Amino acid sequence: DKLEVLSDCVQPDWAGKFRPSSDCGVDGLGTGYRTDKVTLDRAQTILSINHPKLVLINFKQPDAAGHAADSLAYLKGILDTDNYVDLLWKQLQSDTFYKNKTTMIVTNDHGRHTAGHLNGYVTHGDDCDGCKHIEFFAMGPDFKSNYISTTTHDQVDIAATVAKLMKIEMPFSNGKVIADIFKN
Repeated sequence: DKLEVLSDCVQPDWAGKFRPSSDCGVDGLGTGYRTDKVTLDRAQTILSINHPKLVLINFKQPDAAGHAADSLAYLKGILDTDNYVDLLWKQLQSDTFYKNKTTMIVTNDHGRHTAGHLNGYVTHGDDCDGCKHIEFFAMGPDFKSNYISTTTHDQVDIAATVAKLMKIEMPFSNGKVIADIFKN
């Protein structure tokens, strides 16, 4: 359900039009959160049958466990998510529709308070460094290999970068393409 907000916009010429399909919840939007394993299974099925050109996937466990102050489940959620990303990448590389021409970006929607700030990793939402810091990992044929960018970017830059990859114009975006990660 968390990503459903991204399926529409406020621009009058676009609002309510060209909306993507979605697959969320236990049994659709608003029916509760499902396990990450179910999300993985659904994503794998959709990728193999529908071959979409853009997919957003939300694995909830690290965030949910963090909010619950369950450090063991938080760490397990991170490890499981890493495994799911690996499985998805291997699937993409074994499918001729996607193989060697697909980009995968892995990121999070927010950071967390750092140790010693309020209640640490359990919450988020202010302007502290921990909350503003998110992870960003990108791989695919357009990106440099084994490259670590030291340039600071904003979250809106991710959308601008995806738009560039897909040759989509975003005239109302404030984002800037994360250019230093590209090969050329």
